[in-house]
Amino acid sequence: MKYRLLFVTSLLLSSLSLWSASGDPLVAKTIENVEMKFKIASEEDKTCSVDRDAIDKYTSGVITIPEYVQGYKTVSIAKKAFEDCVNITSVIIPDDVQNINEKAFRGCTSLVSINVPSGVQSLSNMVFEDCKKLTSVSLSEGLLSIGSWAFQNCESLSEIHIPSTVTQIGHYGSNPFSGCTGLKAVHIKDIDAWCRIEFGNYDQNPLSIAHHLYLNNEEVRTVTFPADLEINGQPLRDADGYHVDPNGEETVNWFRINYLKNEAKALLTDRYYKLKAENKTSNQQLSLF
Repeated sequence: MKYRLLFVTSLLLSSLSLWSASGDPLVAKTIENVEMKFKIASEEDKTCSVDRDAIDKYTSGVITIPEYVQGYKTVSIAKKAFEDCVNITSVIIPDDVQNINEKAFRGCTSLVSINVPSGVQSLSNMVFEDCKKLTSVSLSEGLLSIGSWAFQNCESLSEIHIPSTVTQIGHYGSNPFSGCTGLKAVHIKDIDAWCRIEFGNYDQNPLSIAHHLYLNNEEVRTVTFPADLEINGQPLRDADGYHVDPNGEETVNWFRINYLKNEAKALLTDRYYKLKAENKTSNQQLSLF
């Protein structure tokens, strides 16, 4: 009887050791033969997450995150998963990834390109901060917000394509594009959707750096507002920063547009003034937003 009891207990312990639970670690090799750490996100849903400090910091080149790890689907990338991996140049992210947590790629100073899948709804805070060689970022339709300092100091980033689904960029006092000194162009597909974006304050609009807005690859040179637009109950014509020049052309200083847009929530209509942007240091025409 004693030996039978020991056998049953041993069998139960052996069975339990085969069970997995949320948070348990997993390890897999990428197609580049790089060992990568994961953890189970949900045993019930059979999903996993790329773990914090997922790879060796000296790993170099292109990294492909596995779509499945031991039968678990990869759906998220943990906080600081690839932080300070200074030699990786590109990361290929599976289409089913829905969350990329803050600082996931911060300090990846050799990272050149990355594609953010359509399932990702929010770019977390500081997610690409200090990726100084980043030149190509593909943001998919479905993205809703870009977090604080998301692209801070990405000085090689020359253009950014903002999906029409984005409704929030930055938060007060935390510019997602701070230090993006090479940014020259912002691309959009829908001017109405662009006008509905909430910015933490005016300098969190990437156009405060880029100065050039492209709608379906054509630069926006003028913008139209309703003729009866008011700012805090005051007609636009009387609003601070707006004036009529000697040629009778309505003009507004370019950095004022952010204030006008955020305060008035202007919607484009059939009745409008055409407003021209004016650079405070020259008369070069600029994009308005």
